Amino acid sequence: MDEVKQRYLSSLPDLPLWVETRTLLQRADSKLLENPSRSGFVVWSADGLGQW
Repeated sequence: MDEVKQRYLSSLPDLPLWVETRTLLQRADSKLLENPSRSGFVVWSADGLGQW
């Protein structure tokens, strides 16, 4: 697993609110963009991109 994904995964509490985010962080095909201050991130699934 990517070091950045692992860092954010370990920082998120195991609560229903974070289930989807935690799942995305565990997926190898998800994409993560960290903000410059390293205080937050955006994560999304790469599935279906470009298939509108």
